[in-house]
Amino acid sequence: MLGLAPPNANLAGYGAAALVYLLVKRPGWPFWLALVPVVLAVPALSFALSKLWALRAA
Repeated sequence: MLGLAPPNANLAGYGAAALVYLLVKRPGWPFWLALVPVVLAVPALSFALSKLWALRAA
């Protein structure tokens, strides 16, 4: 996932889950509304990390 080592890829997934948890539990957003930032952030983060990985100096 994302060209990261398995432990780092797992941490990225936990970060998305933590974002949903914080948006649902702290401000009390409905679950579907808390998924909107995740749906927008995860693809953007995946794209950025993929570019960094692909274009890194050899």
